[in-house]
Amino acid sequence: MTQKEREFKDSILRKIKDYEIKKDKNTYVTFNDCLKHAKNQFVETVYYDKTSELVDVGIETYLCKKSPYYFISKYCSFTLPGVGELAGSNLYYYQREILKDFIFHKKIVLTKSRQTGLSTLMSLIFFWRIVFFDSQWGVIISKDGKSSTDVYDKIKDNFKNIPSWLGVKDVINNQKGCKMNNKSKIDSFARSKSSGRGTSPTILLLDEFAFYQTKGIAEGIVSSVVPSAAKTGAPIFIVSTPNGTTGEGQLYYEQVQELKNCGGYDPMTEAVLYDVQWWMCPDYEGITPYKGYNDKLKEFEDRDYWNNPEVKKEAEEFFKPIAEKPKENPWLAYQFKTSGEVKYRQEILQDFVVMGNSVFSASTIERMIKNIKLPAKEGDLGSRYYKGLWYWKLPEKGHRYIIGADVAKGTADDSTAVNVIDIDTYEIVAEYLGRCSTKEGGRLINDLGKYYNDAYLVVECNSIGEAIFNDLYYVYNYPNMFKMQKINKHDRTKVWTGWMTTSKTRDLITDNFIDIIGDDDNCREYGFYSSRLIDQCKTWVWAGGRPDHTEGSHDDDILSLAIALYNLPKARQMLATEGEQKALIIDEKGRTVSLDGVKAEKGKYYDEHDVLDRQGYIDTERQMIQTTGVPENYCDDPLDVYRWLIS
Repeated sequence: MTQKEREFKDSILRKIKDYEIKKDKNTYVTFNDCLKHAKNQFVETVYYDKTSELVDVGIETYLCKKSPYYFISKYCSFTLPGVGELAGSNLYYYQREILKDFIFHKKIVLTKSRQTGLSTLMSLIFFWRIVFFDSQWGVIISKDGKSSTDVYDKIKDNFKNIPSWLGVKDVINNQKGCKMNNKSKIDSFARSKSSGRGTSPTILLLDEFAFYQTKGIAEGIVSSVVPSAAKTGAPIFIVSTPNGTTGEGQLYYEQVQELKNCGGYDPMTEAVLYDVQWWMCPDYEGITPYKGYNDKLKEFEDRDYWNNPEVKKEAEEFFKPIAEKPKENPWLAYQFKTSGEVKYRQEILQDFVVMGNSVFSASTIERMIKNIKLPAKEGDLGSRYYKGLWYWKLPEKGHRYIIGADVAKGTADDSTAVNVIDIDTYEIVAEYLGRCSTKEGGRLINDLGKYYNDAYLVVECNSIGEAIFNDLYYVYNYPNMFKMQKINKHDRTKVWTGWMTTSKTRDLITDNFIDIIGDDDNCREYGFYSSRLIDQCKTWVWAGGRPDHTEGSHDDDILSLAIALYNLPKARQMLATEGEQKALIIDEKGRTVSLDGVKAEKGKYYDEHDVLDRQGYIDTERQMIQTTGVPENYCDDPLDVYRWLIS
C-alpha cells in the first residue's frame, strides 16, 4: 500500500469513527463496505470550512447517505440570530446526538422548550434527505404559513452548500417549496383539515403539532397525510411545545404519553421520544441575556447525558429548581416577562398545564417527581416479553406481595394497568401499563403473580376484567385471589368474581390514595417511583366532586394502584399466619361465605335476619371490618360495609 493509499484509507476510517457512521442500528460501516461503493472517480471536495480533500465520489456519497451527522457537520451551515452563519459542526450536543440516531426510527416525537434550535435541525434533515436520495417528497405542516415557510427558508439557505460533484441542484424554487433535478421536492403548508392532502411524503414534519387551532384540524391533517406517509415508509417528525391535554393539544399529548409509557421507545412501531429542554442550549457570546451555566452543561455533556438516563435525570434535578425561580436568572426572567406564566410553564417548564382544579398541588407533584426512579429491569417475564412492564425490585424470598389490576379491552384508548406492592415493606416494586388482549392480560397477571411468590391478586371486574378473573380463577387455578360470590343472572347458579368498582368503592379507594399521596412519610415508604403514575397524577382533576382524568388523559395506573393500596392492610392481616392462604369471601348480598379460611355451615350465613346467631354475627362482622381495614364506624349497619362491593 502506497503512502497516498494509506492516507486515503485512514481518512475513511477516521470519518467512520469520528462520526459514528453505521449501516444499521447496531453495526458500524467498515472500510470494505465503503470499497463496495467506490466509483474510482476522484474529486477534490471542498468542505464548508474551506478545507479540501481528495475523495472517491462513490464512497463519499455512501458515507453522506449513511450519516446525516457527517454530511451536515462537513458541508452544511445554519444561521444563529445575533451571531451569523455557522458551520454545521457547531450544532449543539443534543442536535448532534439526534442526527446520529433518528434514521433508525419511523416516528420521532419531540417535546421542546422555547429557542432550542429544533426548526434548524429539521431543516438540515430535510435538506440532507432531498439532496442524497432521489424522488423524495418532503412535506412540512406547521401552525401557520409563517412557521412553515420559516422551516423551508432554512432549507433553502443550504442550497449553496450542495457539493458540486454531486450534480444536484434546484430547478423550481418558490416561497412554499422547491423541486430538485433528482426529482426530489419539498412542499410546506399552513394548518388546515386538508393540509398535505394529495401528497405522498417520504419525509413528514408536523411542526408545532399541539397548536393546530382545534382537535378537528389536527385529526384532519393526520387522516389526510399520515396514511400516505405510512405507505411510503416515511419518517414522521412530530414536534411541539405542550399545549394542554384537551382540545387542539390533545393528540400531541397522547403521542407523548404513549411513548413515555413505553420508556421513550416503542420497538413495535419504531417510534422514539426526544425530550429537548431549555438548559440543553449553551450561551453564545454576545447573545444576551445569558443563562450562565455553560460550564455545568459541559460537565453533563462530557458524561453523555443524552444517552445516559441517570446522568440526564441528575441534570434535570439540577436545572429544575432554577427554572422554577425565573426572576433569579436573567435569561429565564426575560422568558417569563415576555411570555407570561402559562406560556412560561408550557414553553420552558414543558408543563401540559392543568390549572385550578388539580387533585394534587404543585408541591405534591414536585415531591413525587423527586422520587422518580428508572426501572431496574423492563419487559422480561419468564420466557415472554411484555412491553410496558417495569421492575424496580425483583421478588425476594419470604416476602409477600399484593397485585392490583385495572384491566381494559386492549382495543380502546384505556390501558391495562397492574401494580405490585411488597406487603412487608409497602414498597411498589413493579408496574405494567399497556394495551393487551384479554388472554394476554390474564396470562400476564398470572405469570406476574406467580413470579412474586403467589402474590395476592385483586382484579377489578366491572367489564372485561371479569373475563380475566375467570381465566385466572378457573383456567389458571390461581391460588390467592380477592373474590366475592354472585348469582348468575341466567341460571341462578353461584359464581365467583373479583373486585367490583362502584361509585362508593371508587370513592373509598381514591380517597385512600389521595390521603397516602398527601403524606410525606407515605411517599417515602411506598416509593411511587413511576414517571407514568406521576404523569397521570398531573392530569387528575376534580370533576363533579370526584377525582377523574381530563379529556384525552388517563387514570388506569392510579386506579390499579389505588385498588392494591386499599386492600393492602387486609392482605397483611390475611397472610399474617405463615403458610396459610386465608381469604375473605362474600356473596353478592353481602353475606359471609368464608372468613379467614373457615367456611360457614351449609345453607347458613351470618345474616342479620337470623336472630339466634345475632351476637355471633355481630362479633364476626367486627372481625371482618378489622380484616378489611374499613373503619368500624363507617356505617350503622355492618352489612352496608359489604353491600357497597356489589351495588
